[in-house]
Formats: sequence, C-alpha cells, structure tokens
Amino acid sequence: MLTQKLISVSSKKALILRSLHQTPHNERVRAVNANAKIADTAEYKREVLYRFKLPNNKEITFEKSDPKKDATLLKSFFTAYFADNEPIGRYYYGYPDAENAVADYLEPLYSFAVLAKVEGNIIGGSSFITKKLNSQLLELPEFPKDFGKIIEKGPTPQFRANVVINYNNACESVISYYAPSPCTVSMLNGVAVHPKFRGLGLAKLLNIAGFQVAYEQGSDYVGTNCTSPVNAQLFCDLPGQKLVHKFKYADYQVNGDRPFAELAPKDAFNGIFLMDLKQHWPEYQRLLKSVLKEYKK
Repeated sequence: MLTQKLISVSSKKALILRSLHQTPHNERVRAVNANAKIADTAEYKREVLYRFKLPNNKEITFEKSDPKKDATLLKSFFTAYFADNEPIGRYYYGYPDAENAVADYLEPLYSFAVLAKVEGNIIGGSSFITKKLNSQLLELPEFPKDFGKIIEKGPTPQFRANVVINYNNACESVISYYAPSPCTVSMLNGVAVHPKFRGLGLAKLLNIAGFQVAYEQGSDYVGTNCTSPVNAQLFCDLPGQKLVHKFKYADYQVNGDRPFAELAPKDAFNGIFLMDLKQHWPEYQRLLKSVLKEYKK
C-alpha cells in the first residue's frame, strides 16, 4: 500500500527504538497492577548490566534477557504494564483479547530485552526487534487516507490490536526514508515500569541500557518512534536525538472513525527520532555514569 522508490546506499547499521511511555489512565487497572508481582521465573543466568541500590535501599539489577528463554515472562510483564500508555494504549488497554493479541504478535519478533529486577520480581523492562533494511526509500511512504481495509486483513484476529499495530507499523516505516541503508535495525517495542517504581528515572535507564546493548552489537544509529507525547519530550532532552518526522494522532482514520482523536489533545503527535549511535555513544556513557552515581549516593 505504500509507494516505495528504493535506492541502495553504503552499508550501515541502525537501531530503531519505538518507546512507549507508561502513564496510568484507569484507576481500577492501576490499583490491580500496582499490587501485582511478576516473579522472575528464569532458569538461566542473565548477564547483569548494572547493579545499584534504590532510595529505599533495595538492590536493583538490570539484566540482558534472551526473549526465547523469557518468552512467558516477557508476555506477562508487558501485557500488565506495556499497554498502560497514552494515548494509543488507552484504546486497547483493558481489553484482554486485544492485549494478548498484541503480545502474541510481538513475541516471536523479539531479539533481546532488558529487565529490571528487585527482590526476585521484574519491575521494569524493554524489548527489542532486530532486522535488516537492504534499501532506502527515495520518497516518503504515501499512506492511505483511511486504514480500514488494511486493518481488516490483520495481522491478528483482534480489531483493536490491529488498529494499534498498523498505526505503529505505518509510523515506523518512515525510518526507511531517513536512515541510511542497507542497515541493521533494532526496534525498541516497549519500555515499561511497575507503578510502584515510577518516578525514579528507571524508564530512562532502560532506554540507555538498550542503547548499550545495541552499541555492543554494532548498531550505528538509534531511531525512536515515541507514541507518547510525554516520552517524545524525554527524547528531545537526550543527547543527539533528532526529531525527523511527526504524526498527529487525530489524523489516523479507520473506516471513517478517528480512534485516537479523543484520547489525545487535538494537535498532539508522536515523534520519530534518529540519532547517530556511534557518534553520540560517548555522551550516553557519561550520562549513564552520572545517573548511576546519583543512585549510589
């Protein structure tokens, strides 16, 4: 459905991050999930990226996860907290069939993840998908005015899940225009933190941990599809992040309806960011050192 004029350019790798900021919007769900505990069920030893103490003196570890070994754990955690997002999460959060459909769609695509753990329970996570782009779009994709026919075809049996998945896929498709290709692309599919541990900067640290793993794997660029206005502002404040494209939530149409129009301010948009990872990684190393130093005070 997209008009694609392709051109081959010099080979580079890129990391594309789609970060969903979590903001509670439903008192009932927030109350249930705030008291929930998701125990670490891993039967293997993960690589520990960071270890430090929180203000309450509890130890927290950030660990590199193998999605195949942690498939059930990742689904449990992200189904509970990933969709707790504004505004698109409001559209399908609280609909178990849609939540499970999104999780089932993403599960086989994961390449690696980062998990934050306190007292044997998972309290934060980020998940990544890695793929290769072999050609670069010469022109921006042309999107249909109405996505209804596309959504009716899937990729899942759940309508609400398809509305969200197709919106995100359409947004991310512009990366093929802005990122030099051929390239290796790693997309962050979600960042989530347990409600009782929010406000401590852990989501930011989960992002940086993902940057670190991506850098170690040889990625050259970081791209981010921020589907939350709040998270878009967070990325504007991070080193080297360049806002290359915007999508208005209210412009997305499905069978004549605008599913996100009432879930976000009229002019609200999600932003597509691109960052040269190799150029700016030294800045993130310094930022990481500073953040960890603050936790250890």
